Amino acid sequence: MTGYRVQHSLTHGSDKRGIRFAPSVDIDEVRALAMLMTWKVALFNLPYGGAKGGVEINPRNYSEAELERVT
Repeated sequence: MTGYRVQHSLTHGSDKRGIRFAPSVDIDEVRALAMLMTWKVALFNLPYGGAKGGVEINPRNYSEAELERVT
């Protein structure tokens, strides 16, 4: 498996994050999602920055417990 992690902005505090599980995820997609997270938390005036992670994996081939261990 290949994983990616992008911290776009930490200006307003710790980062608001999430992980995308998809077979076609790549670094450019994760960068874009991290930037969108930054804009989203800024729009709602939340005390977070923006970050995102991604793992190249087909989540339908794994149980919830297995996906938890990946994270």
